Amino acid sequence: MGNGLKPPEFLAMLGTGATVAGAVIALTTWAPRRRPPPAAPTDTMITTAKAALACLVQQQWKEEARIRALGDPHPVPVVWQLSGKRALMDHRS
Repeated sequence: MGNGLKPPEFLAMLGTGATVAGAVIALTTWAPRRRPPPAAPTDTMITTAKAALACLVQQQWKEEARIRALGDPHPVPVVWQLSGKRALMDHRS
C-alpha cells in the first residue's frame, strides 16, 4: 500500500470505519422515530371505552341467542320412554 500501512492494518482501519459509519447511520435513522410514551387514559376515555365494550358484548350475545334460537317460545320436542330397569325408575332408594 502506498500510504505505509500493511494490508491487515488497512483492513482493520477499514472495518472500524465501516462499523462507526454503520452506527452513525443507525442512530440517525432510529432517533427521529422514537416517540414519547402515550399519555395515560383519562377517566372519560375509560368510561367511553367501557360503554363501547358493553354495547359490543351485548350485540354479540343477542346475535348468539338468535342463532341458537334461545328466545324461541316453542318447546323442544322430547320423546320419553320408560326404562325396563327398576333401579332407574324407583326414586325411593
